[in-house]
Amino acid sequence: MAAGPGDEVCAIGAQILVNRVRVAGRREVDAAGRDLPQRSGCSMLTDQVFLLGDNPASFDGRYFGPVPHANIIGRARLLWPL
Repeated sequence: MAAGPGDEVCAIGAQILVNRVRVAGRREVDAAGRDLPQRSGCSMLTDQVFLLGDNPASFDGRYFGPVPHANIIGRARLLWPL
């Protein structure tokens, strides 16, 4: 989780900021050249969380925005090493 209730999340151009600190960049197109969603603006999170993957190519909150906290049902974890 990159941000939670009380945090401000901004999507400005290619930058994602949490509480005015850059936490991620985002791309305009995916690896196949398809346009990615580009939400813009700032929002103060209330009962929401902002999720970011650890891979810069992840399709995560930087494209679809915050999600309701109630939608989180668990935490993914690696069961077998690759």
